[in-house]
Amino acid sequence: MPKATPTRTARYRPPETRPVDLRRYLNFPAKLTQGAFARELAALVASWPAGRVAPWGIPFQLAGKTARARAVLVRAGQEVRIPLDGLAQYLVLLHTFRKAPNDPTQYTESQPVAEYQVVYADGQTRTVSVRGRMEVTIPESPGPAQLAMPYAMPTTEDPTAIPQHVPWGRLQFGVVVGPEEPLLYALPNPRPPAPLAAVVVRGLSPSPLLVAGLTCYRGSDHPLRHLARRMYRLHGPGKRPVEATVAVDMGSVARTDRTSGPRGAGWLKD
Repeated sequence: MPKATPTRTARYRPPETRPVDLRRYLNFPAKLTQGAFARELAALVASWPAGRVAPWGIPFQLAGKTARARAVLVRAGQEVRIPLDGLAQYLVLLHTFRKAPNDPTQYTESQPVAEYQVVYADGQTRTVSVRGRMEVTIPESPGPAQLAMPYAMPTTEDPTAIPQHVPWGRLQFGVVVGPEEPLLYALPNPRPPAPLAAVVVRGLSPSPLLVAGLTCYRGSDHPLRHLARRMYRLHGPGKRPVEATVAVDMGSVARTDRTSGPRGAGWLKD
């Protein structure tokens, strides 16, 4: 008799996430904005998600739709200190960089445009640069940021149906994408065992960096690095296929199928 397939029991420990309430530190747009670029930024921020959200399965507490200020904005010479506590392996941020029309800088890839300074309870600090085309996008080098992800995680489409809202060219990839901004960036904590005291958002450029959300994350791996596609088979009692609703907290279910079991010799001879 063939050997039975061994049963594996997965022991899953959900990651620890602590959304940080930024309402006291939001400064844009706090009042009537003047100038075309400021109004453009205000419209951009107003289009972002609001309230309790969970892009890529990571919870954030964002300002409400009617809030006067929806983001932290910093330019060169400006900084905002946000108190923190506890431990974290990553500081996950929702942020965006926009080049101002009067900014003469020709930004290059990996050029710092801002920085995050992590402050620890023992007084030590570590600084992490926010670089063009790495953690944020820049107009001089069109394309996605290499170390940040779009706000909306790609989702799969039913391969047996042709959705009307997806162009055929994109449908060939089997996935669709949603809103791209603000970008989702997981900042690796340089000292994970050390208790946190604050993070300082500091501008280095005449153009602004905008931060809409922050969450402290502790887990077994990078919060935005998903595993390769895997297939699981669920067995149920009897001969009828099992009706199952499948969901994951950090990732996506590509497809679920009902089957009566593996094909046997009778099917091969048919």
